[in-house]
Amino acid sequence: MISNLEKYVEFCELFYVDSFTIVLDLDSKVIFVGNKFLEVVKRTKQEMRGKNLYETTQIPESNRKISDKAFPQAISNKQTKQCFIANLYHSYPQAYILMLLFSPILTAKNEVIAARLDFTPIEISYFYHILIHTKNKIEPANLPDNDSFLIRREHQVAFLLCHCKNSSEIAQVLSLFNQKNIQAKTVNNIISRYLFSKFNVNTKAELINKLKEMNYDKKMPNSLLSNQFIDLTDCNQLTKEMD
Repeated sequence: MISNLEKYVEFCELFYVDSFTIVLDLDSKVIFVGNKFLEVVKRTKQEMRGKNLYETTQIPESNRKISDKAFPQAISNKQTKQCFIANLYHSYPQAYILMLLFSPILTAKNEVIAARLDFTPIEISYFYHILIHTKNKIEPANLPDNDSFLIRREHQVAFLLCHCKNSSEIAQVLSLFNQKNIQAKTVNNIISRYLFSKFNVNTKAELINKLKEMNYDKKMPNSLLSNQFIDLTDCNQLTKEMD
């Protein structure tokens, strides 16, 4: 006799095969994984099915304790939960920021037997704007700098300049990730004194164009990565306003 869980996996194979969706059992083992998710993590179905999610993806040991705690809590919850996972797969060629919707899979007796995780890649600018408004305490990933041309703070500002509205917003993001108050004038100083010179430009517009030409809009600094869950429970109204 086919179990409820097996029936649900068959359903996913029909309707979620080309998605970013994962289904986990209560031991965090992967029982279904969509093709788009496999593309991101560079894995095959055979490598992931039946395996613990943590063991089949490259979550750094320094940040794993966060997901070790959050995942089991989330998949055993009987309510749908929405959150961000910030750059969970930063060790892959492209850093991803994912909106995550946890949906419990329930039996007729209202017992949780699994959870469906629907991942949606989102725009970097949207992510940082949400971060500023949720006022979450950010725990940056403990990783070395990943640019040889710019020093750490220059790289941060160069990247954020391509995605944030203005220097004030850049300063707010930097304050979150550096865990200290950074002013807009500090950002402007880095732009005018250091970035203008290094990229041989005279205006902010020229600088942004040059940065994008050199792919700095895609080269996310390791110092702006964080493998944590950003809970959106308290900011649903904000996300609705931005949709």
